[in-house]
Amino acid sequence: PASAAAGGTPAAVAATTPAAKPTTPASTPNTPKTPTTPEPSGRPTLKAVPPQPAPSAPPISGEEMVKLLKDQVAPLKFTSVTVTGKEGSNEGGAAVSLKVGFAAGTGSVSADINTNDWSNQSLGSPLPPYITVRDQPDGSHIMIYNGPQWPAGNGDPNSKRLDVTWYRTDGVTINIEGLNEAFEKNGATAGAIPLTVDQAIQIATSPAWNKAVAAAAYQGYMNYEEAIKQNATPGGSEKPAANQAKPAQTSGH
Repeated sequence: PASAAAGGTPAAVAATTPAAKPTTPASTPNTPKTPTTPEPSGRPTLKAVPPQPAPSAPPISGEEMVKLLKDQVAPLKFTSVTVTGKEGSNEGGAAVSLKVGFAAGTGSVSADINTNDWSNQSLGSPLPPYITVRDQPDGSHIMIYNGPQWPAGNGDPNSKRLDVTWYRTDGVTINIEGLNEAFEKNGATAGAIPLTVDQAIQIATSPAWNKAVAAAAYQGYMNYEEAIKQNATPGGSEKPAANQAKPAQTSGH
């Protein structure tokens, strides 16, 4: 199974100041929830490189994801925690969402674990509004979006979003999101986001996710194998997983 050490160094990450590359935000958010990889023209350029064979990893269940995130937010002493969504290992990754009560109102905290190699990100320079990137000593990267939920003139102007995504060196991504909305894009229900940037980074880089990381890495490899086969089939529809996955494990065959 993959480990925190394999994907990055949480001790270095948790300090929140290593090799940071902050950017001065502009005034209008125009980025999607997570930065979008430009659509390739024709067949994709395969950036993923299959690794050495390794044993498969067991999937993680939605219930396990719930427990993991609840354990991670327990020190924050939310007044209430309600599960609003959960998803175990599948082609789209594992995820969990919680509605949380705190002093500023009702917000939400969610976790999503998937595969998407850092080399697939095309952020440009300067960085998009409200985004900063912290390059880690081990070669991993932490991308932070901290700004409005909606582009100017759309949705509730009071809705705020914090996304912290750790792009590990094994190709696995761990995304922790905080919203001042009980349900995403349903309008603000709190005066603040229930997580700080530092808290979200600490949760994202916790070794508690090791089983979920191993499951995501293996699933990413299976997605990769399937995408390679489908993309090589004449007339077959293109599958972007061949671009996104940088698998840490193989199926062992």
